[in-house]
Amino acid sequence: MDYAKHYKTAKTLYGVFMVILYFLVVASYLTGAIIAISTTLTYALYIGMGVAFIFFVMACTVSVFGKLIVTNAYEIMKIRNEILNSENSMPEKIEAITIGKIENDQDLDKLKELYLNGMITDKEFKEKLSEYITSN
Repeated sequence: MDYAKHYKTAKTLYGVFMVILYFLVVASYLTGAIIAISTTLTYALYIGMGVAFIFFVMACTVSVFGKLIVTNAYEIMKIRNEILNSENSMPEKIEAITIGKIENDQDLDKLKELYLNGMITDKEFKEKLSEYITSN
């Protein structure tokens, strides 16, 4: 999936939406001003300013949160894509581990750690453990 293409599309739509909102801010203010001048209704100017303010608040909100959402969504998609396509995301099991003779508790702890991490099989673990038990 081409996330860069979707990001550009989202960014373009965000930009278009912002232009429309700012156009509505200016248009509502000018409409109120024109009505106020032509009819001498000062309330029309206040209504136009109020509507312009509402659109301005909407534009600011969309500007802040829209930018965050678009940017963060792209970053999240990039990270997700890297994880899914990464060859190193899951370490391969080490095939050949040679385990020497277990002589003390430290060696036993290392053996247990190898077993818990899935580096050695049950059979190998039981063999080495039985060797350690019989030798001590």
